[in-house]
Amino acid sequence: MKRPRTSSVSRATRTSNTCRTPQWIRLAGALLLGVFAQRAWACEGPAAKLASIEGRVEIRAAGANTWQAATALQAVCTGDTIAVRPLGRAAVVLPNDVLLRLDQGSVLTLKAFAPDQPSELGLLQGALHVLTRFSKRFGVVTPYMNAMVDGTEFTVQIANEATRVSVNEGQVRAENSSGQQTLTAGLSAQAGPGQAPTALTLRPLDAVQWALYFPQVATVSSDAAAALPEVAQRAAQLASQGQYSEALSAWPAEVNALSAERAGWLLGVGRVSEAEALLQGDERAAALAVRSLIQVVRN
Repeated sequence: MKRPRTSSVSRATRTSNTCRTPQWIRLAGALLLGVFAQRAWACEGPAAKLASIEGRVEIRAAGANTWQAATALQAVCTGDTIAVRPLGRAAVVLPNDVLLRLDQGSVLTLKAFAPDQPSELGLLQGALHVLTRFSKRFGVVTPYMNAMVDGTEFTVQIANEATRVSVNEGQVRAENSSGQQTLTAGLSAQAGPGQAPTALTLRPLDAVQWALYFPQVATVSSDAAAALPEVAQRAAQLASQGQYSEALSAWPAEVNALSAERAGWLLGVGRVSEAEALLQGDERAAALAVRSLIQVVRN
């Protein structure tokens, strides 16, 4: 039953093991794959599932012109496009044991996927992290460089009119009309308009910081909350409920309080560089705790 329609590189320096994605991410990905692999698909033919969403995520059905709000566990059919809005993230499970993590600002079209068949994704903008339990034939098509995969874990990012591919495990053939080379674990490449892919000195883990999980170590006390303006109190309440994207959106720009706590909310949606910027100059114990947490998660 059909559901309602409502880019190649010269050799680069290899990284150490600490630059690879932490084991807990792979374990969590395998768990998600196992949990959702047995669910019934709602599309006509193979379907993907939105395993989780944070913040505002929207879907445009194949052939449609309008976006609609997505919900967790919603089926996504071939040809559908997923958009992750600012301060959001999403996880998508394909029926061929592939887990996709999408960063804020990402727009992804599911071009082709099916059990035991090659998959092809169209990443129009943003960042995509791919994790599989087994080596699978896989392709990510972007405006500047394509990533053709014989491996298990990699990241594709589009920013500043360039595509960047970073490989954590396995092997990726990064290519465009100007050239082609093979990337193995610990290597990264980038290509812009009319450029052949070139090597980058980039740790693969740096490319996927937005997908890391950071527990909250700085919480808002009742006294601190009572001293806030009403709208800031509402934002703090949303954060206490785990709604960090909503809390950050609701926080009034003119209120400069709770920098450590708000840095924690930013970490909650994968915004590491923004959190570090917010912590500058804050020497409170809470701020030091958040800085320490960032270093721990980065190994």
